[in-house]
Amino acid sequence: EEQFYLVWPAVIKCVKKQRRLLVLGLIVVGMIVLRKALALLGHSGSILAGWAGGTRFFDGLSSFFYFFRIDCMAIGGIGAYLLHTDRRAILGIVFHKGVQAAVYGILAVCILFGKELPLGSDPVYAVFFIVLIMNVAANRESLVRLEHPFLDYFGKISYGLYMYHVLVIAVV
Repeated sequence: EEQFYLVWPAVIKCVKKQRRLLVLGLIVVGMIVLRKALALLGHSGSILAGWAGGTRFFDGLSSFFYFFRIDCMAIGGIGAYLLHTDRRAILGIVFHKGVQAAVYGILAVCILFGKELPLGSDPVYAVFFIVLIMNVAANRESLVRLEHPFLDYFGKISYGLYMYHVLVIAVV
């Protein structure tokens, strides 16, 4: 999260508005390719793995970029960009009841039954979750509705609960 806040403002500030969607897409693809390449380079069968410290070096880089997750953040940024710029053609697909039902169903199966998606990658999950978030936040005809007095109340106090969670964990 901290890495995201260090990198993201520079990306948004330095990239012209017309090219932001392209840059966000390149970040997603670039990070996926980089992670795969580092995993291959660190693999014990690769030529570079035989280099003194090579395996540890590439494993360390691979671990860093595994947790960096700027690609998942970029997918969220793409969703925000689509909503902010009111891209109706794409939003029509994202807001379609069939797409919503498929995404919610797949996520429910994955979460409730501990199943992995065939691709098993976090960017795929990020796409599904941004579809969910975009529908709940901006689609008046979302299949999932979160407007309820009980949820509104807990939404108001959730930050306060978040602030005390470390203390509670330490005490317990």
